[in-house]
Amino acid sequence: RQLDNMEYARQARERKEQEMQADNEAQRLQSHYLQTCPLLTEDTRFAINVNEKHRFRPDHFKGFEKDHVDRLYKENDAVVEAKRRISNYEAESESNWASYHAEVVNKMSDAEEAKQRIIAEENRVQKEILSRQKEELEQRNVQMEKERLAEIGSEFFTRFGQSCR
Repeated sequence: RQLDNMEYARQARERKEQEMQADNEAQRLQSHYLQTCPLLTEDTRFAINVNEKHRFRPDHFKGFEKDHVDRLYKENDAVVEAKRRISNYEAESESNWASYHAEVVNKMSDAEEAKQRIIAEENRVQKEILSRQKEELEQRNVQMEKERLAEIGSEFFTRFGQSCR
C-alpha cells in the first residue's frame, strides 16, 4: 500500500512536470509567433506595394516611420502648448474681468450709499423745515385767533390822536 502511494505521488509529480514543460513550450512558441508574425509586428516594409514602391497598402499598414512619429509628437506638443497659452490667456482675462466687475460693483454700492445718505439728509432737512413751518402755522393760528377775538384794551385809547392823519 505504501508502495502504491509512492508510485501515485511519483506519477503525479511527473504529470505536473510534463504539464509545466508543455506550458513553458507553449508560451515560448506563442512569444516567438508574436515577435515574428508579420500581422502583429511594426515592419513598415510589409505595407509597401510590391508593384508601386511609393504606395502603401492600407490593409497592411504597420505604423509610421520614426521621423514621422517624432514629427507627430512635436506637432502634438505644439498643440498642447498653444492650448496651455490660450487657457492661461483666458484665465487671465477672466480674472481681469472679475476684478473689473468687482470694482464696478464696489463703486456702484458706494454711489448708492452716498445717494442714500444724501436722501436721508434731504429728508431730515425737509422734516426740520416742515416742523418749523408747522410751529409757525400754529403760532399764526394762535395770533389770528387772538386778533379775531380782539378786545379793546387800554392801549387802544392811549394811541388816539397820535397818528399823523
